[in-house]
Amino acid sequence: MVLTRKIEKSDHANGQEHIQGLKLTRHISKLSQWFEENNSENKPELDDWDSQVIQEEIEAAMQSKCTVRIKSWKDHEFQYHIGTIKRMNPDTKSIYYDDPFGIKRLPLDEVVEVMVVH
Repeated sequence: MVLTRKIEKSDHANGQEHIQGLKLTRHISKLSQWFEENNSENKPELDDWDSQVIQEEIEAAMQSKCTVRIKSWKDHEFQYHIGTIKRMNPDTKSIYYDDPFGIKRLPLDEVVEVMVVH
């Protein structure tokens, strides 16, 4: 009879651990989801002043033909591009820049920062 009680207690304890393990897994998945939602950054809101500064930086970079780092916002994350700005097309609202892999097009509404690289 003592042996039976130990088994019952052992089964009961293992059952609780199993249930607690399932709860822990559920909590981990909820925490992972929460971190993904909170770590995703919001698109920066640019005012007229910011847009003007970006425009001036693009024009200066085109005239001097220097290398720039362009920071853009796409798919809920920042992307960085390095190259020389070749031209700006106001009709398509895009800039074209040359990087080691060729000429790339980047929509102006995705650009959030332009910085000259020395």
